[in-house]
Formats: sequence, C-alpha cells, structure tokens
Amino acid sequence: MIRQNRRRTVRAIVVTALFAVASLTAPADATAESGKDANCAFIVHGSQPGRDASPISRACGDTATLNAASAGKTLLVRVYEHAGWRGGRADIYGDDGPCDRKGYLIDVSAVGWGYRISSYRLYGACHWSHYSDIVNNTSYGQIGDVEYVGDRWNDFVALLKVWSRV
Repeated sequence: MIRQNRRRTVRAIVVTALFAVASLTAPADATAESGKDANCAFIVHGSQPGRDASPISRACGDTATLNAASAGKTLLVRVYEHAGWRGGRADIYGDDGPCDRKGYLIDVSAVGWGYRISSYRLYGACHWSHYSDIVNNTSYGQIGDVEYVGDRWNDFVALLKVWSRV
C-alpha cells in the first residue's frame, strides 16, 4: 500500500512537472517568435530600374554586428507588432540616404514582417507613408508616425512606402 502511494505521488509530481514545463515553454516560444527579429536590422538598398520594391537585406547578430551593418545607413522606419509602438520591433535602414520625394518602397514581407505590423515610427526625414497589401491593389496613406494601422490593416501590411515631403 505504501509503495502504491509513493508511485502515485511520483506520477503526480512528474505529471505536474511536465505541465509546468509545457506552460512555461509555450509563452517563451511565442515571445521568441514575436521577437525573432529583435537582434536584426533590415537594410533597404536604393531602388533599381524595373523593380517594384527596393532590394532589402537582413543583418542579424550581437550589438557590434548590428552597429557595423547599419553604420553609414539612415534609420527610416521602426515597425512594431502591436498598436501603440509595443511588442516585437524591427529597424529598417536605407543605404541610399534619408528619405527624399522618391522615397523607399519596402517589401516587409520579404524580411518576415509582412502581416505582422500594427504600428510604426518614421525617421530619417521620412514624413509620409503609404501601406498596402501584397498585390498593391488597396492602400492607405498617413502623415507621420502611425500608432495603429487600424482594424482593416492590422497584421495585413505587406508593402510600406516612406518618403519626404520636400
């Protein structure tokens, strides 16, 4: 009888431990997924003739690696996963200088941020923005930072164009 009680107790401890580990692992994985680009910077290269969006590359690593990759580049936009500039974020730099009237057309889906954006902030003389879906058949324009892209566009932005008003 004592042996059976010990087995039940051990089983209960093991099952409880497994559930505890599973419950701790799920949020950690979700956080890792949402912040998977926390140590990455995206570099948008000057637009090229015949291309719809500017070519974009990704640099990931420690702070020194990111600083080296973004050196001499202009921070254009910081995108966020949640409204109010919260949650996971990604910095997007331009290697063709700050925004001008031509601006940058950024295919955020090419770097894993398509259908994740809820808010963003503009930098580097970028004052205007325009976001659209992947087929670019619907869009919405904004002036300045965007605290929330709205229910229609939340987690649906695939292309982001930023430019200067001068």
